[in-house]
Amino acid sequence: MITLKQIAKRAGCTVMAASYALRDSNEVGETLRKKVKTIATSLGYAPNTAAQSLRTRKSKLAAIVIDSLRDLTEFKFNTLQSDGFDVLLIFADEGPKNIVAKIKSRHIESVMWLSNRRKPKEIRSYEISRKSADA
Repeated sequence: MITLKQIAKRAGCTVMAASYALRDSNEVGETLRKKVKTIATSLGYAPNTAAQSLRTRKSKLAAIVIDSLRDLTEFKFNTLQSDGFDVLLIFADEGPKNIVAKIKSRHIESVMWLSNRRKPKEIRSYEISRKSADA
């Protein structure tokens, strides 16, 4: 796994400058930005989303609880994906306690309940509406 530190070393800059460059920050010049991005691309760099979520305290992970894969035939992921979210599918037959535990342990930011089963009250604060996700 390629790290930001390795990219910074090859670019001849600090780790912070490399981070700014990859995020298109105005804190670094255009020349350094292009150099860092070129190096990152050539090395196959992918940001560590676990580290980012520790720093920002946001997981960018949404859960969709379903009874079966047929529940997803009409669902569009466009809005969640354009907002930078990854999606975790949870099957309702895991049971309410396991579903709630999974949502809490994975630091899920929002939940869409598409299941016909009864919804545990513990997850209502995480919910997003199906309309807003399909928009």
